[in-house]
Amino acid sequence: MIPETIGPKPTVGSLIQHIKHIRDTFGPGLLALGTDYLGIGSTPQGLESIDNISRLINELLNAGFNEGEVSGLLYGNALRVIKANLT
Repeated sequence: MIPETIGPKPTVGSLIQHIKHIRDTFGPGLLALGTDYLGIGSTPQGLESIDNISRLINELLNAGFNEGEVSGLLYGNALRVIKANLT
């Protein structure tokens, strides 16, 4: 996450707005979420640790993302790219 892209005090809501913009502009197949939390200086309020990822999932669903888009964001899109480039 690059904090400047989602505001000076990022929240789950501002992150979802950013994800929504990327989805609407480039399509849902481009999105992938890194969950290792290594190398980032800050996290959105409410996502201070990976233990809170269910909050992001619920908020994405509430914001109108379908289950396929959410599973793509969480693992499916990255897995598709890895498989395409390792075979």
